[in-house]
Amino acid sequence: MSYSGIRAIQLEQERKERIRREQNRARAESLAAACDQTIAAIKDPAIQQLVARDLKKIRSELQAARTRIAGDPDRAVKDVSAIQKRLHRSIATAKTKAGQWRKEQAATQAQLQETESRLAAEREATSEAGRPILAAADDAIRKAQGLRGAGRETEALAACSHAESLIEKARKASLDERIRREVVRGLLTTLTEMGFTIDGPQLTNKDADGGIVTLTGKLPSGKLARFEVSLDGKMQFDLDGYEGRSCAKEIERVESQLQERFGIRFGPAQVTWKNPDRISKGSRDLPTGGRAMTR
Repeated sequence: MSYSGIRAIQLEQERKERIRREQNRARAESLAAACDQTIAAIKDPAIQQLVARDLKKIRSELQAARTRIAGDPDRAVKDVSAIQKRLHRSIATAKTKAGQWRKEQAATQAQLQETESRLAAEREATSEAGRPILAAADDAIRKAQGLRGAGRETEALAACSHAESLIEKARKASLDERIRREVVRGLLTTLTEMGFTIDGPQLTNKDADGGIVTLTGKLPSGKLARFEVSLDGKMQFDLDGYEGRSCAKEIERVESQLQERFGIRFGPAQVTWKNPDRISKGSRDLPTGGRAMTR
């Protein structure tokens, strides 16, 4: 004889509810512990910094949820689950931002190194006119380094860009200074060969952009010639003691020598005639004015 069958088993509703609540208490504790482990596993300083504000709030909410586990496990499970999701989203966002930040940091570092190399090379080649500008470029690079150290990559790149523009400005000033030296050398040689006794060259107006190089020549007859060469490629001249248009011819002689022997070309003349009351052969004498040198 044998006997078999199936019967439904049911617990009393109250007992069943107690088991379900115990299960949720365990689940809530497990979820909270998992949150603790996730937070403890954040070792990357960049991510720690990026999630610091969120973590402060999450820890506070997690502590509040734990106080509800015993009395209201259902709500505790719901709250801790929401906290866990927000924690994971915050970390994921931080990782993305940290990755982007590292790329920006690498780009800033590369730009800084390139700018520092360019500055070092320019320092070796610069003339006196470029040195103050390179000193300002040094300051800009130091500022960029400080900003990078503070994690302000965009501002650091802007400081780098400013340093680059200063290096370029110094390069131009250095080139202009070398060109001016060639012009002054040509003037000195030409005027000496024309019989002038030379006073100078002297650098004046040093506070101005590159200053002005002044060269003064005097002939035994008392005639004077004064030349001023600025860094922007302009030459001012002032001739005194000449009659009629002889001063214009003197300037033409100077310019002809500078062009033929030194390769210096001149732009259109801007001439002002002094002492308009003194007329000789229909011309006014003693010009003063300037020329823009074409390079």
